[in-house]
Amino acid sequence: MAGMNYSITPNRVVNESERSDAYYVSALRRRSLRNSESLLQDVFVEELENKVLCYKELSNETIKYVISSLEKGKIDYSFSSIACKEGFDLDKKLLERLRYESLSCRKELPKKVVHIVGCFRSGTTYLYNLMVYQKAFAYFTHVSHHLWSTYNLKHEKRQLIEYMPCSVLADDTMKTRNNLSINVPSEGQEIFNKSINVHTYLGNYKGQQSIHPIVDLQFIKSAIEKHVAIFKREVFLSKDPYNSLRIKYLQDLYPNTYFIHIFRNGYDTVRSMNEYGFINYTHTGEVLTGTKLWSSYINSILTSCPKDRTLHISYEKLRENPINTLTLIFAWLGVKLDLSQQLLGTSTKIIDVRTDSEKKDKEIDRLNTTLSNLTQEY
Repeated sequence: MAGMNYSITPNRVVNESERSDAYYVSALRRRSLRNSESLLQDVFVEELENKVLCYKELSNETIKYVISSLEKGKIDYSFSSIACKEGFDLDKKLLERLRYESLSCRKELPKKVVHIVGCFRSGTTYLYNLMVYQKAFAYFTHVSHHLWSTYNLKHEKRQLIEYMPCSVLADDTMKTRNNLSINVPSEGQEIFNKSINVHTYLGNYKGQQSIHPIVDLQFIKSAIEKHVAIFKREVFLSKDPYNSLRIKYLQDLYPNTYFIHIFRNGYDTVRSMNEYGFINYTHTGEVLTGTKLWSSYINSILTSCPKDRTLHISYEKLRENPINTLTLIFAWLGVKLDLSQQLLGTSTKIIDVRTDSEKKDKEIDRLNTTLSNLTQEY
């Protein structure tokens, strides 16, 4: 099967010093898995990443192929030839993964499942990383796959982010993802979308939202229960902005399912989405502007989330006082919190840099008011 089309050109400006083999291989892996329909292709990009992780050089031909794939937006049939030249037996490696999952990977039901929801550029990743860092949850990482969910977690040269110095929480998300030695908490988009395909990723921050998603919950249930078992933690935590569109399916997946909605001032969110290129999403043929995309996610959350199992959190308050916010969240969830005082250094005062011309959108003003009335004082 030919590689799926996708664009992997980074939207943000990347310094040349960041463009290492690890950067290119990591970018290829992340983007290709979102739309891949070839398991051998999945194994290929994983093995490329593993080789770089073990400080082994890729051939010049392979690096050129990786960069070309990023530029063309697809992996073609010739990946098999590149794999052979790098010494990868893809069929053997695929069988190894599937055998591990079937023979060595246990499943355990979660006692509680928590989903962080919110629009893009609203602080979902920041909150996710802070919560993961407390070592209280099972969660997906960037190496989780829908069929071999936990196989890559056993790599001896990878370390979970929760065991890294607290300073990693302040790093740019892209910088952290390009460090192959860190198992970064992941949205698990490939897993979630295989189960509930609410969107089609078209590359370079472009996407099409599905009107009637195909729902097959076997992948997500299996992956969650395998991660609960391997982490040996009873509460599973996830984060994916697209889950804001999956709430009606997720809330009944397990009986004790909770939602944490993190929101950011609408004007700041829309500006950030525009800066990062989240302006090419369509729904029923309509291109969603930043404001329409933001309001559609907020409205979906407000109408779909069960009120007795949803906590609304302000991004601005989280950044200004992460310890107080985490204390509130963990108390609400009934999860023990043993905060590191190192987190004191992660607080940031939010400065309003908006101009008067940006403060005139009635829909944003309306939802900003609604959201501010939902938050608890802390």
